[in-house]
Amino acid sequence: MFTKKFLVVLSLALAVLVTGSVVATATDDAVVQAVNNFLKDIHEQGWYVVTPKEVNTQRKVRQNLFILDVRTPGEVEEGTIPGAVTIRLSDLAQSLDKLPEEKDTTIYAYCKSGTRSAFAAASLHVLGFTEAYTMAGGIMAWKEAGYPVEE
Repeated sequence: MFTKKFLVVLSLALAVLVTGSVVATATDDAVVQAVNNFLKDIHEQGWYVVTPKEVNTQRKVRQNLFILDVRTPGEVEEGTIPGAVTIRLSDLAQSLDKLPEEKDTTIYAYCKSGTRSAFAAASLHVLGFTEAYTMAGGIMAWKEAGYPVEE
């Protein structure tokens, strides 16, 4: 499903988010270990993808749920999923105080189409969140399914 090139780019992006530096080397043991653990979990657990239908259902019945919108401010003006917390993807590592304290809280991340939220979910796993998922198709799929949007 994902190419080796994608995994390399993802690993480097995670290293940037975790360390704040542009280059991660093999001497960055914590970064290497975090990425290795995450990639091992992907093999065992899948890509942590949920559908808009699942998000819509779960947001109505679960209390321990956090919906994360990682789009830009301009995109957010087009509407959000009710109850979502907005943290731009590029600000995620600097906004940990806006995320749940409990690392086992279910987090559904979304963006416009699903690419950035996949990076967000991956980053959240590296940061220790065990139940972080990306919503397939992003807000576009959400709207297409006819689910509610807050303006």
